[in-house]
Amino acid sequence: MKKTIAGLEGMRGVAALFVVLFHMQISLPGLEIARNGYLAVDLFFVLSGFVIAAAYGERVGNLTDLTSFMVRRLGRLWPTHLIANVLFYIVPGTFGMIALALGAENVRLSFPTTGEALGLVFMLQGLPIYDHFVGTLVSWSTSVEFYVYLLFGVVCLLVRGRARTSAYVVLAAAGYATAVWAAARSHDCAARLYCFSLAYDYGWARGVAGFFLGALIADHRNAAPIVAITRPAAQIVVFAVATLLMMFANVAYGSAYLAPAIFALVIASMSRDTGPVARIFRARPAQYLGKLSYSLYLGHAVLLPFLIAISSTWRSPVGYLTTGALYLAASIALAARLNRTIEIPFREKVYAWADAEFQSRPAGRPASDR
Repeated sequence: MKKTIAGLEGMRGVAALFVVLFHMQISLPGLEIARNGYLAVDLFFVLSGFVIAAAYGERVGNLTDLTSFMVRRLGRLWPTHLIANVLFYIVPGTFGMIALALGAENVRLSFPTTGEALGLVFMLQGLPIYDHFVGTLVSWSTSVEFYVYLLFGVVCLLVRGRARTSAYVVLAAAGYATAVWAAARSHDCAARLYCFSLAYDYGWARGVAGFFLGALIADHRNAAPIVAITRPAAQIVVFAVATLLMMFANVAYGSAYLAPAIFALVIASMSRDTGPVARIFRARPAQYLGKLSYSLYLGHAVLLPFLIAISSTWRSPVGYLTTGALYLAASIALAARLNRTIEIPFREKVYAWADAEFQSRPAGRPASDR
């Protein structure tokens, strides 16, 4: 596989933007197109499984390789995760204390407990040990991602050949079945718009399902069915189905359950970076969003308290439009700053240290794992 599949990188960026728009529509009417944007998280999981399995599936052969892999994953996720959550508590808290000092009433300050702070430091907030969101509304998925990486690394260390495929199938099926069971049991899809919105409770199951579906595609990307689905007509059909899901999952009962499987087909169809859909996501705007995707995904949630506060007081078409535009611009600006000052520098430093400390194999690191 070539080092970076530009079409998938652009799709990652557009998916991150959809998550931003999803959170905007909660406070701002008129963004119905994004009402199922939370399903983009399932796309992230599948895409992550594909990229990581393609990059590392044959490179984790002993405990040193596993340690190097996990250190690199930590350097990729943890710095931006930690800074985003620190900002999430400090920035609104600072404004709240200023408001209280000026005599404002009904100002609620929110800071993490010791247990919550430790959870954020060790990225435990997405595991089923809390009964509420810890940190931002999206930080749970970073936790899930990290520990699914660990599960993947252990599988690669212990299992080889066809047995690994079987392990991927079992894990994907178990995660998928658990996620559907949990959603059907605790989320009344007939009454709720967000049928598959498992997060701190069973979000880990969504992560396991999506990641190992992506890993299966990566391991079999040269198989005839995968090659066939990369053809232009098939790619268009698959992408059209995914688009319909994103538009109507809230009204088509239970269709949200299909998200990981449909997104797996989308990733498979674009796995060779060819075709009309891949060409759309190779465009410069999508590539820019792809570069910022992780920082945008985490950073926009820092500003959500301000969006909610302003939109609840400035209730008019002009107010909604202005607030939405400012929020989107501020989210992208914050993402660019996080990407430039935190994400890239710390990632590169940790990667360089891991390469030197663990003597990475001569093949070098793949750019696609960034």
